[in-house]
Amino acid sequence: MKKLLFIMAFGTFCLASDFLFHRAVLLDKGSYAYIVSDKNMRNIAPLFGFSDNEVIVAKMRIVNGQKEYYLQAYLDDKKTHEIAPYSKLARNILKEFEKIR
Repeated sequence: MKKLLFIMAFGTFCLASDFLFHRAVLLDKGSYAYIVSDKNMRNIAPLFGFSDNEVIVAKMRIVNGQKEYYLQAYLDDKKTHEIAPYSKLARNILKEFEKIR
């Protein structure tokens, strides 16, 4: 978690209407990764039922010339969960993420 907080504190970020997307180059791994927080820079992982120690990461990758957007949960630099885009919260995050990427 300390590594991710460091990334959030010193990385670049983009503000969408309800969420901040903090660039997280160390988590790219074949995609473009952004740690997601609310607009007040608070962790949103508990909104998905995850611990405060985890963070939500929005990712974008290009497959066959098409952009794909998805969410994952991370603890430190390890992926812990894939987040299905079926909840309203997940869909809203992905919709805003698409606007900045």
